[in-house]
Amino acid sequence: ARSCVDTVRRIQDELVATLGEKDKLSLFYGVISRKDYRLKYMNLGGASIFYAGPKKEFQELKSQGPQLTRLSEPLSGGQGEVALEPEGRLVVLSDGFVEAVGGPGRMNELLNRFRDQDANDALNEMVFAVKAAFSEPDDMPVQDCTAVVFDVDSRLIRLA
Repeated sequence: ARSCVDTVRRIQDELVATLGEKDKLSLFYGVISRKDYRLKYMNLGGASIFYAGPKKEFQELKSQGPQLTRLSEPLSGGQGEVALEPEGRLVVLSDGFVEAVGGPGRMNELLNRFRDQDANDALNEMVFAVKAAFSEPDDMPVQDCTAVVFDVDSRLIRLA
């Protein structure tokens, strides 16, 4: 039952020694409680996290700090927390996708436009935005483009 802060602090201790002078690392670490379906998380760096409850629009969840570098100070902040609800959707995106779409505000608009559709539709739209900037079909994005979408089952039952 270690906190996210403690776990990320241990990860930081191990990784910082291996980072080069110009290396930067974004990190998202989260734990979902099976008892009350609360996500406790740490988001450091350029990743963006969005959550939409049932029949609600997406909100960007707050980041807890900057990217990790070789010179990063030890973590001092707290963790974020959000209650996951049946029919909710959680989206974790690397900065490559967010920048390709035009920033967090534009990403929020895109996610809301596809809120009631299959998650693949929103992912396809993000990939299209990235590929639209390419001059050749085999080009690769300059930045990492990673996306993870979690849909919370509508039959979710909370334990008492």
